[in-house]
Amino acid sequence: MNGSLEILRWLEENPTEARTISAAGKLDRSGEEMPEVRIAIVRNYSVELGLHHLKVECYRAHLRPSLYVGQFDNVQQEVLNSSSDLYAFKPDVVVVALRLHTLVPKLIYSFSELAADAVHELTESVLERLTGIVQAIRARSTCVILVHNFELAAIPAAGLLDAQRKDGQQNTIRRLNLSLIDVVTSTTGAYIVDVDHMMAQDGYNRALDDKFWHLCRSPYSLAFQGRLAVEYTKFIRALKGKNKKCLVLDCDNTLWGGVIGEDGIHGIKLGPSHPGSAFLEFQAAIIELYQL
Repeated sequence: MNGSLEILRWLEENPTEARTISAAGKLDRSGEEMPEVRIAIVRNYSVELGLHHLKVECYRAHLRPSLYVGQFDNVQQEVLNSSSDLYAFKPDVVVVALRLHTLVPKLIYSFSELAADAVHELTESVLERLTGIVQAIRARSTCVILVHNFELAAIPAAGLLDAQRKDGQQNTIRRLNLSLIDVVTSTTGAYIVDVDHMMAQDGYNRALDDKFWHLCRSPYSLAFQGRLAVEYTKFIRALKGKNKKCLVLDCDNTLWGGVIGEDGIHGIKLGPSHPGSAFLEFQAAIIELYQL
């Protein structure tokens, strides 16, 4: 099993964690000629358990990955030092992977004890720190910068009451994420990785692994780390010109229900009620893609 396509097909037959690790190693050793992509991750949690997923996703995009992982919770020192190993690596992409749990633990673990002024000061300190990190990277590198936003607390500090308060823990983090958009998008070549939305899609209980978090400061399940790898690679594909923008559609039983040549214009299923509503929603999604 030498060719990358053969290895990837073998993985797709049964995409277990063990096979993904094995496939990543085989792909690294395949020696197949591919354009290189250099990916650096600066972080305040352990990412090592998910790196094989990132490698596999890069190979799916026909890119040979070189990876650099910064020291644990040493982000500011690395990005501010022009002579650091980060910049010596000459990355194409830098992922800024930070969690509030380590960055500002009080916002997660002691929120109920904080006065409103203290909450404001802490969130402003987060934004100031992220601004400094993003600007420091941009001043020293032309790489694409991918910045994680912050996941909501899995168990809100005030339970059911938290959702009733504009100044509750969850809404505080939501506002922080909105402000983070301004910090990131005001810098050329910097983008948000919407980690919180991805976790909402997968379910917080499935995405988080508290056991690994306490054992080795690796907060996310192996499956979710695979999802993160897919998300990173979406940006990397665009960076390397690997995106393909073509949508080819059949009409009958795709854009509408039924066969228009047999059922006629009034006999096809397309409208606000079931089953036509599904086709109407699909058409709306196509129009949204066209507008992008």
